[in-house]
Amino acid sequence: MSARCVYCDSELRPNSMFCLSCGQLVAGAYPPVPSGIQQPVATGAPTPATQSRPAAPNTPVPLPPPIGGAPEPVASTPAAPAESAPVAAPATSAPQPLTAVKLHFSTGDHAIVSGTAVIGRVPQSAAQNSGAQAVEVKDTTRSVSRVHLTLTVRDGAATVTDMGSANGSAVERAGARTPLVEGRAVAVAAGDRIWLGDVSAEISAG
Repeated sequence: MSARCVYCDSELRPNSMFCLSCGQLVAGAYPPVPSGIQQPVATGAPTPATQSRPAAPNTPVPLPPPIGGAPEPVASTPAAPAESAPVAAPATSAPQPLTAVKLHFSTGDHAIVSGTAVIGRVPQSAAQNSGAQAVEVKDTTRSVSRVHLTLTVRDGAATVTDMGSANGSAVERAGARTPLVEGRAVAVAAGDRIWLGDVSAEISAG
């Protein structure tokens, strides 16, 4: 039986070291050598078991796994909205209840009223008839009437009422002056100023 090439299965010529069809070196096809001389061993010749075959076309080559494994996706946690601190409403001081008021007249006189007072140049008679306190205003210009107005402190509040004065009355608050209507009571507070003709009186808590 003739020898055949292990690569291309072609028939080999006797004592041939190479296959005439594929040109591969034929293992074991060396010429006889004298005894005592080692026959050279073919190197680099691939064998059918170890021969690498090209990968089939269009075959995806798998990538090697990353060292340490694939990193786990980090879930992004949305930042919680900052809670706005509650804004405190501006404190408003309630007006202190009045039990008495003090009058500071532009003439330099002072008076404290804790009930009802009749204020004028000559208030004594009218005050006595009504059981009220008389507050006399010394006015040389006579712009203040004999009975000009009444001031009443009751239930923690104060009111003034014009009594039909000749030169009129007014209440001044924050620079604005409001004329009084005869017989109509108007509330006043500490810091207000009342006018009796040309004379004024600042009100403060007594």
